[in-house]
Amino acid sequence: MVRSKNVNQRKILAEDVSTKRPFVLEASENVPIRTIRVGKEYVVTFKVYTAKSTEDVKTEFVEFFHTVDVDRPTEDFLSAACNYPMLIRFELVEIES
Repeated sequence: MVRSKNVNQRKILAEDVSTKRPFVLEASENVPIRTIRVGKEYVVTFKVYTAKSTEDVKTEFVEFFHTVDVDRPTEDFLSAACNYPMLIRFELVEIES
């Protein structure tokens, strides 16, 4: 669900409906951010980017940063982002209502 958006920065504060966890999506240039409505649920496709350095990352997350597995549950991605907000980001690449 979209909680808020910043059109100028092309960022969306979203909430995963299954976990109720908030996270920020950075909209790629091909996403029509102006048409996205706050308060509406969408199905999205996003890319996950992680930092190369895992120096300060707890051991249970090191493997996650080295090899992000596409079969991991959403909870793992959101948990990593909550624990290391400066080391992980999400890029919104496709959205459908």
